[in-house]
Amino acid sequence: KNNANGVKAKSDIIAFAVNGHVYVRVEWDNWGILLKEGAVRECVQLKKATDGTSKTGYHMGAWYKKHSGKSLPSANLVINFAKSMSEFLDDYPELAEKIKNKEEGYTMLKTNFIIEEYNKWFDETNPGKLKYVYME
Repeated sequence: KNNANGVKAKSDIIAFAVNGHVYVRVEWDNWGILLKEGAVRECVQLKKATDGTSKTGYHMGAWYKKHSGKSLPSANLVINFAKSMSEFLDDYPELAEKIKNKEEGYTMLKTNFIIEEYNKWFDETNPGKLKYVYME
């Protein structure tokens, strides 16, 4: 319990900014840099990693985070894009079907366009439902 004035519990924080970058929760207690805001957010995470020696480096992982709380690491799209992405966007059945059927323009190389199409659809069918985070 924290009774300090102006101090928030970690679980109450939805975003924070450091050096011009906005950080949002990606999964569990992991935070990522927000690249694009929308019903599906595009984020990137940098984590310290070691290679078993004394050398330390960084691992970068790209993530998609859905308004509903579902997260999808972009690495999961490499193995079976059509299945992973169509399941991730299953609340928009027409789009999910195009992805599942591998229609032209609905492949892994067009992920950004697919996410844009989903975000546009979500905002049009759910006006004002989500509050977006932006850095000024």
